[in-house]
Amino acid sequence: NGTLSLSAGQINGIENLVANSVTGLSNDNVVIIDGEGVQLNSKDKGVFGTDNAYVKVQTVNIINDIYEKKVRDFLKPILGENGMSIAVNTVVDFDVISSEETIYTPVIGENGIISWVERSGKTVNDDNSNKIPPVYNETSDTDTSDEASIENDENKISSSDSFSAEYLVNQLVRIIQDNGGNITDISVALIINTDELTDEKVEDYRELVAYSMGISKDKIAVSSAQFIKSEESYDISQPGGEGLFTGSLKDILERIGTTGIIIFASMLILLVSVFILVRTVLKMKKKVNKIMLTGKFGASEEKRSPTAPNPRQEDMPGEIVLNETREQALKRQIKEFSSSNPETVAQLLRVWMKEEENK
Repeated sequence: NGTLSLSAGQINGIENLVANSVTGLSNDNVVIIDGEGVQLNSKDKGVFGTDNAYVKVQTVNIINDIYEKKVRDFLKPILGENGMSIAVNTVVDFDVISSEETIYTPVIGENGIISWVERSGKTVNDDNSNKIPPVYNETSDTDTSDEASIENDENKISSSDSFSAEYLVNQLVRIIQDNGGNITDISVALIINTDELTDEKVEDYRELVAYSMGISKDKIAVSSAQFIKSEESYDISQPGGEGLFTGSLKDILERIGTTGIIIFASMLILLVSVFILVRTVLKMKKKVNKIMLTGKFGASEEKRSPTAPNPRQEDMPGEIVLNETREQALKRQIKEFSSSNPETVAQLLRVWMKEEENK
């Protein structure tokens, strides 16, 4: 079918299925052809060779991952998740080997099948001229028996008959086929996250890995090294992460705990609020004292000179009223501030009056 395509693994599976379903048939005698007459399992086809190599590499990687996970799970309770680095290398033999063995077994009892029978007879006379030459049977694996033996004393003549039979033996043909994929060698490299490791510890870890993998200690290499920490920022709650804080500040936060952090944050907010309030009060008090030093609030209204400007000018912005006096400008600013911030002005006046009473 031109719309569908089979992978190298599927083609190899079909080839093995056909070869194993017929007695005496090997993979070399199986041909898979598509609808366009193209041989799919050709060993000379470039695409198939590439796919086959990819399947082999993928198979080796899967085997390496399986053994690596096995060693990691075995050492995790001792070294932790990030306390080791493991590399496993396996050598796999993908050669397909076929062999044929023929075994012959003898027939048990007298129920075998007779292949051929040969009968023979002979007569012996004292007269050498009348002697009948004997007949000999030289066939191997035969059963020979005498049927009769007659002697004549008067004429000194004796005769005998014999026959030979050959039985068929049992024949067993055994076909052995190895499709490859056999692991021929395994080696393991283990790096432990520590600055120093004694020779005794190295030997202990080699022995543990050897027993867990089922291989010799000569195939295992163990070393120690301090791992490089990641420079990326991780959440502080994540195990093994660096977090937003590093160094001594992080250690302090871990020592004081969650309750200490909450108390520290509350005190910091309270101090900032008090600082802002005191600064605002001092600033407003300074401004009020400056206004009071320039004159009384209501004196300008009663002592206005005939040449003073129109009172309506007091309600006009300072940028428009060009001929207002300093006293009128201060009075206008105080009124504007009082109308826009009545609560602040009232609080300032209470503080100011309380300070005057204390004096």
